Amino acid sequence: MLDDPGYNGARGAFASVGATVRPVRVDSQGMDVDHGMAHYPHARLAYTAPSHQFPLCATLSLTRRLALLEWAESRQAWIFEDDYNSEFRYAARSLQALQGLDKHNRVIYAGTFSKMMYPEFRLGFLVVPGHLREQFATTKYFSDLCSGYLEQAVLARFIAEGHYASHVRRVRKPAMSVSWRWPPRLSAICRRK
Repeated sequence: MLDDPGYNGARGAFASVGATVRPVRVDSQGMDVDHGMAHYPHARLAYTAPSHQFPLCATLSLTRRLALLEWAESRQAWIFEDDYNSEFRYAARSLQALQGLDKHNRVIYAGTFSKMMYPEFRLGFLVVPGHLREQFATTKYFSDLCSGYLEQAVLARFIAEGHYASHVRRVRKPAMSVSWRWPPRLSAICRRK
């Protein structure tokens, strides 16, 4: 199951490995989990961007987050949480990531540093359940050998010394003030049902 409309890169990636991609409508509360479960009861994976859904800007509500987690546990299915833009949550109060709410190790969490650092900084990360780490590491090794060691080392130090957290706060403040000045039509598009 994938957000619809949603990120075509994810749709293409899943289709390229032979997955059957099933669209699940998105409204102002994010992926319509009940709709997905009703139409695709045998789905094995749900891909969603719950913090800042693309392209509608919806945030998956807490009720739907919990329903999605319950679905994954009851079906022994997976949730792929694409948190590509989580640092730029514009709501007054952000919701906890699905991965943070997951008590049954059913969420694979993906993030990137390219949005916060700069677009050419192509370094992302996965947080996977412990029993899948070796399998994911092996797949990563055989798919592209490595990510840039220098970039990883510099970023690790940047984070360890507290500079990343400071950078996030510094960048988020002006971005948030701009978001509240969007023209009314753009805001309406992002809130549409």
